[in-house]
Amino acid sequence: MGLLGKNFTSKIRNMATLAVSRISILKNHHKARASYAYSDVAQLLRLGYHDRALLRVEHWIREQNILDVFDMIEIYCNYLRESAELLEKNRDFHNELKEATSSLIFASSRCGEFPELHKIQEILTSKLGKEFADEAIELHRNNGVNAKMIEKLSTRGPNMEIRMKALRQIAAEIGVTLHFEQEPILTNVNKWQGEVKTKQGSSANDPKHKNVTMEEGSYDRNKDRTKEALEEFHSIQNPNSRDSMKTSSRNSKLIPNEKVKGDSNHEDSVEERTNPSIVTTHFPKQNRTQHDHVDWKIMSVRTR
Repeated sequence: MGLLGKNFTSKIRNMATLAVSRISILKNHHKARASYAYSDVAQLLRLGYHDRALLRVEHWIREQNILDVFDMIEIYCNYLRESAELLEKNRDFHNELKEATSSLIFASSRCGEFPELHKIQEILTSKLGKEFADEAIELHRNNGVNAKMIEKLSTRGPNMEIRMKALRQIAAEIGVTLHFEQEPILTNVNKWQGEVKTKQGSSANDPKHKNVTMEEGSYDRNKDRTKEALEEFHSIQNPNSRDSMKTSSRNSKLIPNEKVKGDSNHEDSVEERTNPSIVTTHFPKQNRTQHDHVDWKIMSVRTR
């Protein structure tokens, strides 16, 4: 006889029992993955690659979070089997039962490898309504979902504090001393964030604001110096460009305030004045007439 012919209590109890059996299989799988991640982190720490270990420890944290979630799901499934009759008779249930049902519905939307849990979610949705399920899945206000489960199933990766705590734990267990400390990095980040807030919200008379302004000026000076160094480097690579740069700089010193206007002839005269070594000779354009053409013919006849 299929599940359609059973009442709510029988269906939810049978499916909760199957879910607990599935959890034992999934736990073994994720325990193996957590063990591999732990071994990788420990090996990196022993070899001295502590920065790489800090990245790898995130995988170990995720596997531990999944194992913790499976423990909570198992507890809620066992509680749901005991309270199935109460849930069937009365929809206005107490907080513990609401937390169990809401947390199971939420976990089903985050655990893709758990068909029995998805079936429990369908049964609870048909009993409690789609609005109740949407509040749990979308985490509306007063959703009833366990806060720890929400944190463990978060799509965001663990922050630096959690990763450093896990790395210190593994390092202590294998007897390795870490070569770096996280506190100075966090201090510099907080200091930079404070400077940004001071720049945006403080007055001009505030000494902190003046410090930020001075730092901006030094940044501009460093930027100009970098630009000059790059120009000098390119001039060394290309001697022709270096000579042109020297000529242009010398010309700029000879005529600091003169503005060049007018046509190209005026520009040539300015160039000759500024740099005597550059002499430009202008040849007038000759317009040949018909008489010139006749003279050339006469000369050719005489030569014959």
